[in-house]
Amino acid sequence: KKIRLLIVTISSQELLAGLYVSSLALDSRILSQTMLAQLRSPDSPSIVGKAVNLQWVNFNGFVPTGAVSIWNDYTSRTDYVCKVHCEAGFYNLQKGSCFYSYGGKEFHSNSFDILVNLDNFEFLQWVPGLYGSYPLSTVMTCEGYDVLVGKNRYGLGKVVPKSTYFYLPWEGKEYYYKYYDVLSINTDYYSQKLDHVVYDTNQANVLEHLLKQWQISSMDNNECKEVNKTSSIDVITRNGRMWEIQHSAMYGVSINITAGIPSFLYGSVRVSTEKTSTATLGEMSITCNNNSLLFKLFVQPKYSCSVKISVKTVTASILFTARLSRTYWNGRKEQTTVVGKYKGLETEEVIVVAEHCKQIPSTQPCLSV
Repeated sequence: KKIRLLIVTISSQELLAGLYVSSLALDSRILSQTMLAQLRSPDSPSIVGKAVNLQWVNFNGFVPTGAVSIWNDYTSRTDYVCKVHCEAGFYNLQKGSCFYSYGGKEFHSNSFDILVNLDNFEFLQWVPGLYGSYPLSTVMTCEGYDVLVGKNRYGLGKVVPKSTYFYLPWEGKEYYYKYYDVLSINTDYYSQKLDHVVYDTNQANVLEHLLKQWQISSMDNNECKEVNKTSSIDVITRNGRMWEIQHSAMYGVSINITAGIPSFLYGSVRVSTEKTSTATLGEMSITCNNNSLLFKLFVQPKYSCSVKISVKTVTASILFTARLSRTYWNGRKEQTTVVGKYKGLETEEVIVVAEHCKQIPSTQPCLSV
């Protein structure tokens, strides 16, 4: 061998001292697969507009929890918002079907959807309208279909802005009115926070990456004895973290998060104690660390050696459940359970490697002793 090399590694475990908690603490935070199975899939087509928890749910014989309803003073009964295909109407227990209007007539069907505000999370309100007017955040029956959920003093029906009327199904006929109320989502100011975060560490997807090597130094030894050199180099390492809520309405939202931070170095996943920070959902927050790396190079007589560094990084994605809370301008507070994904980037180690040791040509040979 023409070279002896002292390989020096720097671990981000040392850089992030105090990050880890014990494995006993981790065990209590493993996400239940049953819990995941009970939650809806991300970006379901039944979700209404920019809402998180407002969705159309297929009626299966009973009124689901959170179904949107009104008290109908005219008929002295509770009516629920329903739709058949994309036509809004009403359902009540006495009639047993979804009644809607189309083309001047009233129809009814036993195959329909009911509007559900899961956990009462969305701030719904009825906004007065006339001659086809409506607020921005209205509840539509279908994406891209010009029908809104509406009501008047006689009951629930639909607003069709293009025709400028509210349509009411009633006793086999369709009646239309110029004045009505439109169901909308109140989007006035509110603050949000994410906490009670539980990671499914058993299902973490962890990948290692070895970055391209860079030549940082070379050394010639024209002497007849072994030489050694101690050098240092500044290495910038990166660590990143990102939380995503699995619904497009939450992308780019700035939010306060109270959660442990997963670390996934050396084949294991650990979670720190909880910390509170502000993050933008769906955007990676990168922290750069400047580290001084020492290494010693031994070069045999009449040889030249070059030194390179390589950086090993680890990326991971981990599913989680969490509590999403909102506090509205008027003091109203709501909360719900959401499913999300945490994505992390960590520098596992920086390695100094000597290579390309070559004999120096055209040098005076060393005298043997």
